Amino acid sequence: MSNTIAPHRLRRKLIFFVILFSSAITLVTTGVQLYREYGRDLQGINDRFAQVEESNLPGIQQAVWAFDQAQIKVLLDGIVTLRDFEFAELRDGERSLAKSGGPVQGAQIAKTFALTHMHRGQKLKIGELKIIASLRGVFLRLIDRAGVVLLSNG
Repeated sequence: MSNTIAPHRLRRKLIFFVILFSSAITLVTTGVQLYREYGRDLQGINDRFAQVEESNLPGIQQAVWAFDQAQIKVLLDGIVTLRDFEFAELRDGERSLAKSGGPVQGAQIAKTFALTHMHRGQKLKIGELKIIASLRGVFLRLIDRAGVVLLSNG
């Protein structure tokens, strides 16, 4: 009688360990995939900062030099519409000249760009542009993807 019970216990233990090992592999694979997704999202934010520097900064510098408030507002509003960007502010030293968006709570990435203008052969500092990107959207997208990735890996 003990000969028939022992193989059942062994089978159950073997099945338990196979399921445990498979679950561990699934969780590790899911973790690696989500970490890579997180890195891609952060790279996307950095790419958008570079895009603003390349595309928007020259126009902002011209608008500041010409003190075209309407154009400054349009450009800042355009920056805030970019994915994950929630706040843009144009400063002249301690004074805020214009801003768009609202306060950012939680994890964020901020970048400041010096605004300059060539005048009579001299490079003049005419202000700075500060942009804040929130990581809230990154985290929400990761949570949304987590279930799908976990199910597909399972």
